[in-house]
Amino acid sequence: MIGFTRRRSSLASSDSSHFSSRAQPVQPKPPSGTSRALVCGMTGNTQIAHRFSIKAEPFLAYLALTEQHHFAKWWSSDSLVEKWIGGRLHLGALPHQCAMVVETLRSGEIVEWKCMPEGNAAKDECFGTTVRFQIARNEKGGTDVTFRHDGWKSQCVCFKRWSATWAQLAGKSLKAYLETGLGMPVC
Repeated sequence: MIGFTRRRSSLASSDSSHFSSRAQPVQPKPPSGTSRALVCGMTGNTQIAHRFSIKAEPFLAYLALTEQHHFAKWWSSDSLVEKWIGGRLHLGALPHQCAMVVETLRSGEIVEWKCMPEGNAAKDECFGTTVRFQIARNEKGGTDVTFRHDGWKSQCVCFKRWSATWAQLAGKSLKAYLETGLGMPVC
């Protein structure tokens, strides 16, 4: 197994709140196929979390999150994926300008991105948040995909928009693509 992680020290700001969501108690996993947006701990940090089971191999889920051809089939045809640490994901069809920077790749297991501004984008609540997909074989011979979008400071409009976007694209479109070959991309 090959795994890489981008060094966080190069991206860390003097504000220690970037790491505060990592220090929160682990929340119990929701039942398979559920979604939730929740407040963690007493600090008010928020988290978007989705978990779903698919009837496909774990490595196929990993490919769908890291390969341009597959990504376009469940997110949008105008997305761009650079599949290396430090590479960018230009997510098409979003209501605001952002990109994800690839932070961690562990073949067949973990994909992690950090949300960053795209071009001259105005400051947005999502910048600096982290998206993590954890992929594991389940007891039924399929795959469980656990998704978290951490680092939110509040349940702002942007948080609610992303929560709905992830429920549709990760929870429904990605799952459909992996099980049937037909995703539901936004364009």
